[in-house]
Amino acid sequence: MFGPDETVPFKYITCVLKDRNSYADHIVMVCNNHDATPGMMDMFRILSNSCQQIVSSAFFNESPTALFLRKLIDNARLTQAYFDEQSSLLGLDTTGWFGLGMIDYRGGEYSEQPSWVASMLQKTFPDYPVFPYEDSLLVLSFCKEGHVERRKEDFEKLDAFCLEMKCTAYASDTFEHLRNLRFAFAQTRIARSYKSCIDIEMRPLDNIDSRRVFHFGDALAYYCLDGRETDPDLWSFCMDHTILDDIVAAEPGHSISDVKLLYCYLFNERKTTPTAQQLHMHRNNVLYRIGSIEKRFGIDLGQFGTRERLISCYRYKILTSNKFRQLLV
Repeated sequence: MFGPDETVPFKYITCVLKDRNSYADHIVMVCNNHDATPGMMDMFRILSNSCQQIVSSAFFNESPTALFLRKLIDNARLTQAYFDEQSSLLGLDTTGWFGLGMIDYRGGEYSEQPSWVASMLQKTFPDYPVFPYEDSLLVLSFCKEGHVERRKEDFEKLDAFCLEMKCTAYASDTFEHLRNLRFAFAQTRIARSYKSCIDIEMRPLDNIDSRRVFHFGDALAYYCLDGRETDPDLWSFCMDHTILDDIVAAEPGHSISDVKLLYCYLFNERKTTPTAQQLHMHRNNVLYRIGSIEKRFGIDLGQFGTRERLISCYRYKILTSNKFRQLLV
């Protein structure tokens, strides 16, 4: 409550509207002919709360960051100058380790309350952009280093969020440049397309009764076999950004490379003794090295989907890259 004073010769009530602690607008109720009674104060409080909800919803749906990220998904032909200018103005990192999650809240308990789901998602991931797109919510994760550990932590948070909200989410592979956002979004859509196939396959193999987060890697084999939808650029992106590329890039310099060891281990159906004999290694050394690979790159070879994804990547790279074939000789 303010006034009267020299500037405003009557009493007035004001409320500042904010979005994430940033000024958005303000509303004022002038009390020039009547006293500011408790009833009028309550009425203003109801009005200001309603206005705050409208402002928060508008900022969430049409914020500059949301608009820019949606443009990246919709239009791959944005000029480099425009991309650099907008990402700089919005304070967005363009290189690092990104991951995209799509949350399908429609079948959940709060399907009629997307703003509430969005607010809870933002609380779960306070450091990441959360924005609506089409009929879902998207969250864009980012880190400069330690992406394996961060990815695992984010995946667990997303799973817990879906459990609480009783909804489903779809996750992309990790990618290194923000301009690849449209490919990451395509991966989440592919995971959603083959949800029922993944669910049927994984339930008996991984002893999971109900999956809440579906990863693109689990859908890759179905996408390859389907043949109804082919995008050469998307296919190249998927196969040029794999765990195998990470392993090759981080090769520690063993006499037997990690990528060759993993290849033999997988194609020997995870049998340690024949793998050790083939590579002239001690079986305990094989177990130690495989455990190290799983830990460093955040993979679980006990999961059928992980093994199938890796085998598919091996076959593709053997087929298309002479340099990669040399690593296995």
